[in-house]
Amino acid sequence: MIEEALTEARGGVIVAMEAVPNSKGPGISWDPWRQRVKLKITAKAQKGKANEAIVSFFSALAPSEIVAGARSREKRVFVAAPYEKVLAYIQSHLS
Repeated sequence: MIEEALTEARGGVIVAMEAVPNSKGPGISWDPWRQRVKLKITAKAQKGKANEAIVSFFSALAPSEIVAGARSREKRVFVAAPYEKVLAYIQSHLS
């Protein structure tokens, strides 16, 4: 399931995700069709605010950065943490 969206990389994990900006409330879910983590954020997709919210969400676990898709809903986020910690963090926030 969520494991399909995670790829181990040097020094951390890359998370394949889809951003849902301007949502009524924050939340995270799994999209089985796209095989991506879906992150709902309240920030609008203007002037990088949604990207900042995404990085902030993952930075609560470890240093993070968007490595692909900065101007797209489909993103790849690098999280500098072990695979098991990233998986547990995402699972603990599933709605």
